[in-house]
Amino acid sequence: MTECAAVHLVDSDSDEALLTSTQSALSTGLEVRLVDPETGKGMFATKNFESNDLLLREPPVVVTQCFDCSVRACRTCLKVLCEEAQDAVQCSGGCGHVYCSEACREAAALSYHISMCSVKDGHPLAEFEDFVRNVGNEYYLLAAM
Repeated sequence: MTECAAVHLVDSDSDEALLTSTQSALSTGLEVRLVDPETGKGMFATKNFESNDLLLREPPVVVTQCFDCSVRACRTCLKVLCEEAQDAVQCSGGCGHVYCSEACREAAALSYHISMCSVKDGHPLAEFEDFVRNVGNEYYLLAAM
C-alpha cells in the first residue's frame, strides 16, 4: 500500500504556521503567511533547499487515462500494471476498472466510482461512456468524476 503525505493549508487568521502534515519533514522550512489582503495567503520557504528536495506532496484531485493509451494502469493513481499482474484489484461491481491495491479501489469507491460504475448495458452512464469513447474525448469522463 502506498502512503501519500499530504500538506493541508488551513484557513485561519492566526499568525502561526498553517501547515499540517502526515510527515513532519515536509513542513520543515515552509510557512504559510498572508501576502496581502487582495492576494491572500502564500507558501514561503524559510530555509534554502537542495535541488530535488521534496517540498510538497498531495494527491491529485482527479486523474484519467487517455482512451488510446495501450498501457494498463490503476484507475486511481495511474501506477502501471503489467498485463499478467495477479495482484491487480478489480472493481467489485464488475465494470472492468482495475486498481493496483485495495486502498486505491476503496479511494475510488469513496470519491467517485460508486456513482460512475456503469456495468449494465443501457444504463445512462454506460451510454455516456460509449458516447465519450466515440467522440474520443476522455475529458468528458474526467469532468463527470
